[in-house]
Amino acid sequence: MSKNKYLVLIFSDRKGKPSENFKKKGVCGLRHFEKGYLKTLPIIGEFLKRKVVLPPPWISLSHNNKKTLKSNTWENYFNLDKIKNLDRNPPFEFKNNCDIKTDLSVGYYLSNTPINELTNKNEDIIALVNCNDDDSNLKIYSHVYLKSLKNYKSVKYSTNSELLNYGKKIINELKLKNFIFIHSRRGDMLDNKVLLEKGTRQFTNPKYIFDFVNHINNLGLNKIFIATNEKDINYKKDLKELFKNYIIYFEEDFFKFLPEYIINDNTMIYLISHEIALKSKISISSTHWIRLGKTESDYKLSDRSIYKKLRNRR
Repeated sequence: MSKNKYLVLIFSDRKGKPSENFKKKGVCGLRHFEKGYLKTLPIIGEFLKRKVVLPPPWISLSHNNKKTLKSNTWENYFNLDKIKNLDRNPPFEFKNNCDIKTDLSVGYYLSNTPINELTNKNEDIIALVNCNDDDSNLKIYSHVYLKSLKNYKSVKYSTNSELLNYGKKIINELKLKNFIFIHSRRGDMLDNKVLLEKGTRQFTNPKYIFDFVNHINNLGLNKIFIATNEKDINYKKDLKELFKNYIIYFEEDFFKFLPEYIINDNTMIYLISHEIALKSKISISSTHWIRLGKTESDYKLSDRSIYKKLRNRR
């Protein structure tokens, strides 16, 4: 029997233990999960003097182009060596309904329970539960907050060495030295008026991106790398036609340098693209919180001041 006490996060269709037929798979994208859970749970675990066990990626991550996520460990994405308080081989496992399979005692508590209220719990495992509960203003994708903790040291996750090396290989093979990186987020964000005022359609269409680049490209760069989740092949054709005097690359242009298991994992592709974006001379994001590369991109396609200037030219 393990002598450790544990802290885990689960997702449920009710306030406690999930029902046996609950099949929620994929809660949010990587950056939301990193900010809301990966960076917070080790800090809470340290405060509670408990080992932290992270819910595996196949339960946690969405945005994999409707493909089943095969990965069952965060080590496939991040270097975890410097993350304190994680237990990578706990004496229990996660079930298909997002619950945990164990003979240890488990206490289920809503994930927005004040941390101080968890300090004296005696169960072997504290399971923080994310679920849709209007009474507590909790959603299944809600962040786990650190409101009651002060002076804690932030946790930083770095891309694992395998994906870093592939990023370097791609930069060398494509001779990406001085280039512009553009993240054009479309797909689920095109007309999303919940998370964005008007969605991304107005400032991610090919003509606008072309005008935008010509407006801000004061360095005269002629290589552009565009990461986008747009599935319409005509979108990329239109971009190539407009940028015919530039050298244009898309993510599929580096697939020939990657093994099949990485090509089929959108999170791995995202992290490789992130590392490429970090090496760009000019980085352009779709908007302030949709980004690849630096925390603050050099430019945002949604910049209202630039949008007005370009619109008035037409």
